[in-house]
Order: sequence, then C-alpha cells, then structure tokens
Amino acid sequence: MLVATKYPGRLAEVRVHEGDAVKPGEVVARLTSDEIAAKLEAARAAVSAARAQRERAAAAGAQANKDAARYSDLLARGSVDRYHTEQMQLAAVSARTQLEQSEQQIRQAQAMEREAGSVLKELNLLAPAAWCCG
Repeated sequence: MLVATKYPGRLAEVRVHEGDAVKPGEVVARLTSDEIAAKLEAARAAVSAARAQRERAAAAGAQANKDAARYSDLLARGSVDRYHTEQMQLAAVSARTQLEQSEQQIRQAQAMEREAGSVLKELNLLAPAAWCCG
C-alpha cells in the first residue's frame, strides 16, 4: 500500500495488523513529530504568557483609571495642575492600549496553538475506504 503524508514524522504506532478489517476513516497508524509537538508546546506557553500579560495590563489599567479619575477630581477642586491631570489621563489611555495589545497576542497565540494541534491530528493515518489488511 502506498502511503503519503502531508507532514514528515516518525511512525509511532500501527493500529492494524494483517487480516484486520478496517472501516473508512479509521486510524490505521499514527506518526509523531517532535518538531510539531514542540511548536504546540511553544504555542501553549505563548497563550499562558499572553494571558498573564493581560492580567497585569488589566490591573495596571484599573489603577490608571482610578488615578485619572482622582486627578480629574483634584483638578476640579484646584488641588493639582492640568499637566499632571493630563499625564494621568494619558497613562489610562496607554494602559487600555496595552490591554488591547495583550488581547491581540492571546488571539495570535491561540491561532498558533490551533494550527499546531491541527497538524498533530493530521499525523493520524486514516483508512480511505473499507478494506482488509493482508
């Protein structure tokens, strides 16, 4: 039988033996690829790191928003100058931008994770039709 795969790999498991009946779509063998597995692990680590960054950005953003609101109130009372109030408002805007960037990084890392996971699934060799080995 001729076998061709989209991705290179090492034969990890043969699930059928001579004389076994095979159904269409049944996994008959499985390849493994250290490179693709490493890409999947790297993508999972990137997702975790991006989520941690998002949490830090969200906390910083919450604090920056509080500071901006507090300075706006102090400006209205004449307790601080406009320059420092604007600095706090800019810090809040910057924090929102960082949060948006971290959310984009999460989406990118999740896409990499899905792609690597999809490639790993393609390392399963499926029977194209019903047949009997032998």
